[in-house]
Amino acid sequence: MLLGIVLVLLVVAMGLVLFLLRPPTALVLPIAAIVIALFALGPRILTGDLSAPLSALCNEVVFGGFMRLAPAIVAVFLGAVLAAQVSEAGIARAIVRVSAEFAGDSPFLLSLLLLLVIAMLFTSLGGLGAVIMVATTVLPLLLALGLDALTAGAIFLFGLSLGGALNPINWQLYISVLGLEQREIVPYALALFVIFLLVASAFVAYKIHRGQGIRIAEALWVGAIAVMFLAAGVAAFRSAAFLAGAKMVLFVALGALLAFFTLGVIARSLAPHRLLPARVNLLSVCALVYPLLIVLFVNLGNSLGWLRGFTIELVAALFIGVVYAHLASFQPGSGESDRILRACYEGFRLAVPAILLLFGIGMLLKATTLPEVAVAVKPLISAAIPTRPLPFIIGFTIFAPLALYRGPLNLYGMGSGIVGLILAAGKLAVPLIMVAFFSVGMMQGVSDPTNTHNAWLAGYLKVRVMDLARVTVGWVFAIVFGGLIAGVLIFGA
Repeated sequence: MLLGIVLVLLVVAMGLVLFLLRPPTALVLPIAAIVIALFALGPRILTGDLSAPLSALCNEVVFGGFMRLAPAIVAVFLGAVLAAQVSEAGIARAIVRVSAEFAGDSPFLLSLLLLLVIAMLFTSLGGLGAVIMVATTVLPLLLALGLDALTAGAIFLFGLSLGGALNPINWQLYISVLGLEQREIVPYALALFVIFLLVASAFVAYKIHRGQGIRIAEALWVGAIAVMFLAAGVAAFRSAAFLAGAKMVLFVALGALLAFFTLGVIARSLAPHRLLPARVNLLSVCALVYPLLIVLFVNLGNSLGWLRGFTIELVAALFIGVVYAHLASFQPGSGESDRILRACYEGFRLAVPAILLLFGIGMLLKATTLPEVAVAVKPLISAAIPTRPLPFIIGFTIFAPLALYRGPLNLYGMGSGIVGLILAAGKLAVPLIMVAFFSVGMMQGVSDPTNTHNAWLAGYLKVRVMDLARVTVGWVFAIVFGGLIAGVLIFGA
């Protein structure tokens, strides 16, 4: 029991260091992993048995930690390459410009459409560079509508995390950390996306209309969007025979989209002179969501039994997306053969900070899941973690702010140690661990003042970063609460 208390206190101390001193997280996590491993292996070392503990420290914690999240690291790199291609081709700016023209003179429709555009972009994009690229185009449009700076910043942050809910790179992290399968994450991610979309739409309506009422056309627009995404979320569930029709419609629709854009890219690559020479075209725009379409298509196909036995890993889908993006934006002329290499170099540069952080998370996960740690902390974690549905929902909703400031529910901070302790205890079902961290992760993604994108947005808009948190945090509580309820309904508790 004493060892368990010491190990938990070490994880808490790591969180306090991150909160108070603000050192680089990628540096703190490996150090914390080694310290925790030394304390856990200490009793064996004191008995004079040095070879086994040192082997566990070097091979399991250090080497094993570097390899623990290898698929997630590759996914981050491929996602950064895709982001570099999108940036070079000017796809994101073109989408925003066309969306602004389409919405006309309705502030509500334009704000909602820009929210969806931001979300679509960040189903594949990631990193501060992509945030700056998109924000410098979107925010002036929102401010030109007469919105105040805090509302414009909040809409952007909502769109950023809304897209993140469907970003395959984020899914891969949960697959690597918790050992889940795609079929366990996809239905929940879609359900959380729908809940997030409804709350974010309510935020936009409240901020723009302020009691003046929504036009009938605008209400119908919101209703159509909600029904469309709700149908997508419902159809992703794996059971209930009455959903087969909706699943089949979605499967055929996704298949038609994939076939149309794939054949278009093949035609473009074989006969580029027959198409518009501009890199920004309908085919290249689809590159943003192409990996997501592939994953959804395969999961729905398995659910229907039409593709039974066929699976595709997220890393493979991202690689296909990178190749697709190159061909879709192909333009005859000099330098095209080097463009994909330039994107790889730029993608690696963009991905290095996240990769270093993932190395640290992997080491901490290996340290906190050592057998010695599991035995020591199981009684403590078993007593602290709620497992019944109502306490699970209420507890994680109330403590959602602990995801802020690299806290104990932040998977990219102190939470990387906590999730290892929860796994080691074996008290909570693994899918529900994903639900808890995925839901409260929305609090971190939208409202955390320590996020680099929050700090940059505050500086760009000339507002305090804490004011951005104040404007958004109440709405994010609703998203977390809804997400936890959805998780309990999907996976049980």
